Amino acid sequence: MKFRQVILTMHRWLGLPSAIVLIVAGVTGAMLVWPGPFGRWPGKLHDTLALGRPGYWVVLVATAASVALQISGLYLWWRARKIRVRTRLGWGPFATDLHHAFGVLAFIIMLLIAGSALGRVAVRQLDPGQQRQALRHTISRMHTTKDYPFAVKLIYVAGGLGFAIQGVTGVAMWWRLRR
Repeated sequence: MKFRQVILTMHRWLGLPSAIVLIVAGVTGAMLVWPGPFGRWPGKLHDTLALGRPGYWVVLVATAASVALQISGLYLWWRARKIRVRTRLGWGPFATDLHHAFGVLAFIIMLLIAGSALGRVAVRQLDPGQQRQALRHTISRMHTTKDYPFAVKLIYVAGGLGFAIQGVTGVAMWWRLRR
C-alpha cells in the first residue's frame, strides 16, 4: 500500500467517527463568538456535548483528530491543487469539491481554532504561576476571539462552520463511496 493510500485511509477512518462531534463543536463554536443571543446551552454542547466529563474527553479526542485530519487533508489535496466547486454535476462532485476547496481555504483558521483548543488543555498541565496565567490567557483569547475585532470574529465564525461543512461533506463523500 502506498503512503498516500495509507494517509487517505487514515483520513477517512478518523473523519467518519469524529464528524458529528466536530459538526457540533464547530457550529456551537461559531455561536459562541457572540455568546449573548444564544444563552449558555451552546457552551455546554461545545465543551462536553452536554455529557459532563465523558463528553469533555470525546470532544478533546475529536479535536486532536481534527488537527490530524487538517494536516492529512492538505497532504491529500496537494497533488491536485485545485480549488473549484462544480455545481452542475450533482451532489457527489459538489460535496467532494466543496470539501476540498473549503478545507484548503479554511486550513489556517481551522488549524488555529483546533490547535488553540488543544493548547488550552495543554497549558493546564503546567505548574501554576504568572507565566502559565499569561499563556493561558493568550491561548484562550486566541481560541475564543475575546476582545478581537469584528472582522476577525467573522473569520472565526467561518472557520467554526468549516468544521460542520467538512464533517457533512466528508460523510457524504464516504457514503457515496459505499454505494
